[in-house]
Amino acid sequence: TYQGLNAVKGCTSLTSLTIPFVGNAYENATKTYFGWIFGTNSAANHARELPESLKTATVLNDVAIDTEAFYGCKYLRLTAKRLTERVNKRFTNAIRYKT
Repeated sequence: TYQGLNAVKGCTSLTSLTIPFVGNAYENATKTYFGWIFGTNSAANHARELPESLKTATVLNDVAIDTEAFYGCKYLRLTAKRLTERVNKRFTNAIRYKT
């Protein structure tokens, strides 16, 4: 299963988003950060590509969540349906998260 680059780019009125996984692929992902679907090619600056209206995101699976998956997403409230201890540590770059 794949999510394309720019999958939701330009959706400037999104307030919440539910995605099956973070990055470009469910398994063997090469891009493992949230901003991928908003059109950014780098985890370092992906937060600025998110619409200001986006306040909550739900991730349904924890496969391929990188340590910088939500880097800089300080206004985003995250929910992960299957948040494991292994992945819990990966949310440290986000300001808030909810399990």
